[in-house]
Amino acid sequence: MDEKSRQLEKETNFKAKFISPEDLYEIIKGSTLLMIKKWSEDCKNDLEKNSNEFKEKILSVKSVVDNYGVMIIKNKSINI
Repeated sequence: MDEKSRQLEKETNFKAKFISPEDLYEIIKGSTLLMIKKWSEDCKNDLEKNSNEFKEKILSVKSVVDNYGVMIIKNKSINI
């Protein structure tokens, strides 16, 4: 708990909760671990069932990222 966040909560007239950057980091870190565990379980279950569902989902996401994600543009040098 960040002292500044707790003070802001006390000073506001509306019911708002503030989180510190450290709290936000811990939330993101924890949710990332949960997401990786879920993906791992999904993959393991599909392997046990001899199913391609998880693989198809991953390939679908990869396709979206490949088609619409960030692209690297190489800088061509210009001789003057």
